[in-house]
Amino acid sequence: MLSSGQYTPDTTVQAPVTIQLPQTERTLSNIDHSTCAGGHPPLRIAFALSCNTPFAQAGMNLGQDQMQKMAEAFGFNKSFTMPLAVTESIYPQLEGDNADVMAPPQLAYSAIGQYNVQVTPMQMAMVAQTIANDGVRMQPYLVARELDSQLNPTSTTAPKRVGEPISASVANQLTDMMVAVVNQGTGTQARIKDVQVAGKTGTAEVGDSGRADGWFVGFAPADDPKIAFAVVVEGDQNGVRSLHGADVAPIARDMILARLNH
Repeated sequence: MLSSGQYTPDTTVQAPVTIQLPQTERTLSNIDHSTCAGGHPPLRIAFALSCNTPFAQAGMNLGQDQMQKMAEAFGFNKSFTMPLAVTESIYPQLEGDNADVMAPPQLAYSAIGQYNVQVTPMQMAMVAQTIANDGVRMQPYLVARELDSQLNPTSTTAPKRVGEPISASVANQLTDMMVAVVNQGTGTQARIKDVQVAGKTGTAEVGDSGRADGWFVGFAPADDPKIAFAVVVEGDQNGVRSLHGADVAPIARDMILARLNH
């Protein structure tokens, strides 16, 4: 959204509890049919409160081409190794044998991570890393260096830059918005005294089972990142336990503390 030039963090967005989806009788609502800061918040507040409807509308406004290009700039629809093979994260494509030309309702759901969007924790950790790294996406790796029997280095892995999906300016805007998530939004359970955390909650419904998985992604400290992370906890298959992103934020908090105290 921010890279399109059509939005800034201070842009006022329409955020009703529910929107009517074009070409269908279906509606799309905020989580638990909640209100969103009076229905006319600035984008940064809609982001902090994890409101669905303004981002669904933005996805339809931007269109599939822009949405797909940005997703692929972050690494979706591409496989890589580290050296372990990583399952490819999927954003529905316009081109190729498996093209999926989406109608507006499908775009709306894709914009909030639903419909046919599929993503791994590694992919979302890389998204967080890119924002933390001023918009520069790096190749992940497992082994920093190898040592011989005398503990002398025999090989060292050099950091590898693999893209720049967003500008440093947009990365800084996103950082401020993610800080607001933790300070005053859905991610307050990730707060750490004297450490500013940047994060984003996510609630991913899975199929028609009623199951929802809880996500929390981000990095810390926000002004001098040492760790980027993605946490996901699956709800159970019969929908008895349905999680929100806020529910798993404490796990991320403990991960950050473990890293910073190491």
